[in-house]
Amino acid sequence: MKARLRPSKQPLAQIEQDVYASTVEACEDNNAFFLMALNQEFGFGPERLKRMIHRYNQLSEEYTIMRNDGFTYEEIHQKMCEALESIGIDPDQVYVGKNDFYDIQRQKRYCEQEKKPSRKEAGIAYENMQAFKAFLADQGKELPQP
Repeated sequence: MKARLRPSKQPLAQIEQDVYASTVEACEDNNAFFLMALNQEFGFGPERLKRMIHRYNQLSEEYTIMRNDGFTYEEIHQKMCEALESIGIDPDQVYVGKNDFYDIQRQKRYCEQEKKPSRKEAGIAYENMQAFKAFLADQGKELPQP
């Protein structure tokens, strides 16, 4: 009896569907972050944000057409980098490179072993420290310097 080297089509299809759904969700979250940042940092209101979404969809369609016309991912990526550079954005600020899944997992285990706080825990500690400083200021005191 031969051992199966590949999963059957049904589990493979489910994995593909799950990966696709996770990718779409991550993209949607990323888009929401940009909309919130434009609103919070520059005061973009609903009309300007809707115009931005419309232009985003137009750009996305343009690049989809390029892909359908036979441009490679590398060619499209290069075109996008050139467009970013033309408006004064360093592509390295947008594309962080390929993060290796196993490197990220090793870093996570390292942090857990070293008992370093997570980003969320550090944020909570920072907020608590700010509240404590405000409390001391209300009492007319200062936090002693080390």
